[in-house]
Amino acid sequence: MLGIYTRLSKEDEESNSISNQSREGFSFATKNNFDYKVYDEGEGISGTLDIENRPVLTNLITDVNNGTIKQIWMRNQNRLDRNSLTFFIFIDAVKKNNVDVYFGDNDKLDFNDPATLLQSSILSSLNAYQAGLQSKATKKALKDNAKEGKTHGINPYGYTKDSNSYIIIEGEEAEVVKRIFKMSLEGKGTNKIAEIFNSEGIPTRYNKIGKGTLTTKNFGKVKITKKKDIKWSGNTIRSVIKNTIYKGERHLKSGVYKAPNIVEPHYWQRVNDNLKNNANNSGKVVNHKYMLKGIMTCGICGRNYYGRTRVNKKDNYYMCSSKRYKTENCGNRSININVLENFIWQRFFVDKELLKITEAYFKDTDSESKLTQIRADIKLINKELIENDRMRKKARKLALLSDVDDDEFASEIKQLKINKNDLDIKLRRLLDDENYYINIDLNKEKEVKDLNEIYTEVLFNQKREVIQKYIKDIIVYYKNGLYALKFRYKFNITPEVDDEAYLIDRNYNVMFELCKKYILPLSDKAKKMSEKELIAYADNLWNDFDKAIDY
Repeated sequence: MLGIYTRLSKEDEESNSISNQSREGFSFATKNNFDYKVYDEGEGISGTLDIENRPVLTNLITDVNNGTIKQIWMRNQNRLDRNSLTFFIFIDAVKKNNVDVYFGDNDKLDFNDPATLLQSSILSSLNAYQAGLQSKATKKALKDNAKEGKTHGINPYGYTKDSNSYIIIEGEEAEVVKRIFKMSLEGKGTNKIAEIFNSEGIPTRYNKIGKGTLTTKNFGKVKITKKKDIKWSGNTIRSVIKNTIYKGERHLKSGVYKAPNIVEPHYWQRVNDNLKNNANNSGKVVNHKYMLKGIMTCGICGRNYYGRTRVNKKDNYYMCSSKRYKTENCGNRSININVLENFIWQRFFVDKELLKITEAYFKDTDSESKLTQIRADIKLINKELIENDRMRKKARKLALLSDVDDDEFASEIKQLKINKNDLDIKLRRLLDDENYYINIDLNKEKEVKDLNEIYTEVLFNQKREVIQKYIKDIIVYYKNGLYALKFRYKFNITPEVDDEAYLIDRNYNVMFELCKKYILPLSDKAKKMSEKELIAYADNLWNDFDKAIDY
């Protein structure tokens, strides 16, 4: 039986199409009265690939070794290989099994003839050499184009190319990218963002392409999806957030190149730094809602606290996630859901504690001295940027004038670029701070207005939204019969506000704020105590504080 082998690489011209190769192979088989079997490697398969990356050629060699194939036809030798190792593996198989090989309309080749083997070996080496030259030239062209700001192939979402192949921002998609970054920074998880986009009917890049299919393989299962049916997914959203091109850096195999940025570098960094905080905010619907989901942390092992409850309230507490695994349980104690959630709402929003903290911050803040310090820091950063620019120019000049290869300077230039990026991020943050303090009166008005407008009698979901907006995290620690809770806030105020720490006894009688000596009775028993009795009770908590936790 005749084996007809066909292959088309990306570089091949239309005349080398699979259909043309097959037609010539069928004609050869008919002319010589051969039964035949087609071995089609398909399109986009390079002849430079090793044999293990060419499964159809591997199958052909297997059939040669088991005696199924006695003759082989290919249009020419470069259909076989542009890789000398592949050539010799093939030749070894056909020689051992006395298989006749034909290239095009030429006579069969006798590889037992030293002259034929030499000629074919030389041709194989020339094919490999030509492929190497072509690959080098292609890589150089791609690198040069990237340096100029040109692009090839499919661009990331938010970008397209102009008539001269320069990468440019695609306005409509860029607005979607900006929304992704904004929503992520607001606390929405990647799955939730994808869900919102799908519900709004925002098209993906594949939706716009429309034609064709996408083949994916997961755990051995192949899935073929029409491109017009592909929806947004959490992984797609995450890849957008983590892609450096959106801050102006194209990371390619040949290096890092500039690109028009859709978001500022410091903003890109803020969103990426915050990304891990959204891990629990997937938007998944659950039977029991937890007001403090995603903002509670264990003070012993650092893992998150999660809610656990039943309809009958037999289980109704926040617990350290280490308790899921017996061998990893850190021993920190669970805390009652109702007690903690009611306290937080009462203390920070009904009693207006957060409003008081905000007003005190603005009252105690000397905006002029802050501006003076910020501007001094900006001046220092600008000096460092000028020096960095001088060093990069010097390195490039040395690379041009020196006989040493450019790669010798690559690591130094790369480090200078990294340093420049760090300085740019610091500068952007300082400029944001400067703008904040210049407009501090407006910021004060907005912060106070927002907190004043929080209604104390609201539904569960509204409470949860407010708490998630203002409280960054709650660190929980338990020892010697006492809970110690540390609260950290996330105001729009640029500098961090001081943390607050509270103690609560294991029987949930009172909550006691350490610095301000604020006492909140929790249980019916405590609510019946006189002021003197409450103070005495709190004093006992205070005396035990050193035994409980050291902040």
